Amino acid sequence: MGLLDDIADVATGKKKKKDTHSYKMAQNRPESREVRWMQRDDVQVAYGNAENMAADPNFQTKKQKEAEEAKKAAKIVTTTDGDGKVPEIVEEKVKQYNIPGVGNVSSKLYKLYQSLMDRGYSRAQAKQIIKLGVTEEKWADENLQTLGEKIGEGGMPLGIAGLVKGALEKQPYENEFLGSAGAAHILNKMDKAKTEEK
Repeated sequence: MGLLDDIADVATGKKKKKDTHSYKMAQNRPESREVRWMQRDDVQVAYGNAENMAADPNFQTKKQKEAEEAKKAAKIVTTTDGDGKVPEIVEEKVKQYNIPGVGNVSSKLYKLYQSLMDRGYSRAQAKQIIKLGVTEEKWADENLQTLGEKIGEGGMPLGIAGLVKGALEKQPYENEFLGSAGAAHILNKMDKAKTEEK
């Protein structure tokens, strides 16, 4: 067992600090590496956090609390006024990464670039793939509609009742175009009517 296993055991409540292998080794062998570990401040903080986690399952370290607050602050926030005004939308900031020769890219494309490099692609090949990804993202931003925009145009019914109503209504294109199967059916009926008249 190693130091991290001992800290995990303390955090889950399986052992107390004094019962861990690392602590016992540090006490019994003054020349061991465990003694050096136990003298480090970060190890002592880790043990302290582990003991707090064992005592309180909802315990969070200072860094965890800061990360939670940053997540809450970065989320999209909407506010509405009672007068029916359009809600104000505050969008989260998207971190951009710079790839030399390509420019700033999203974190998704940056991670893709890193994975391509790890897989053995040359820099030129990886940059070419990322440039295609940048082009695709720009096109999507310019041309694709969001669900909110689609609903705002009145082109989509809301709720289950709206979906059922939309499914049962005859769509406008159905009057104009029957398709090849519908056209063949009508032609067959017309041929039968002509043969019956003769």
